[in-house]
Amino acid sequence: MVSKESRTSRLWKRQFKIDIDVMARLSEAFSRKERLKKTHLHYASRTSWASLDRYLNWLQTNNMVKCTADGKKKEYQLTEHGKQMCNLVIKLKEHIKSTKLIFAILMPILSDNLDALADIVT
Repeated sequence: MVSKESRTSRLWKRQFKIDIDVMARLSEAFSRKERLKKTHLHYASRTSWASLDRYLNWLQTNNMVKCTADGKKKEYQLTEHGKQMCNLVIKLKEHIKSTKLIFAILMPILSDNLDALADIVT
């Protein structure tokens, strides 16, 4: 018989999906300051506390973030692997933003000229 805890654990792992916007906000927070308290990451992520825990667990499991404790004070810091990932996430987010802007500009032009565009394509 499988324990309830292990089923819940497997379900939690299977259901966790990374949101590029949350990762971008965390990446930007780490780009401003090298070491961050969990509270600061919580504010930056704009997610629930439980959701932030999932992100931090995922980041730690994948060797992107390490947690250091000095008494009661815990701080999170990016590893070298984490720094590379954050740089890529920030670049990806900028690319997505610029692509959305280009698409928003082109859509009215394209929709007004659909017949001409269809003739060119076919």
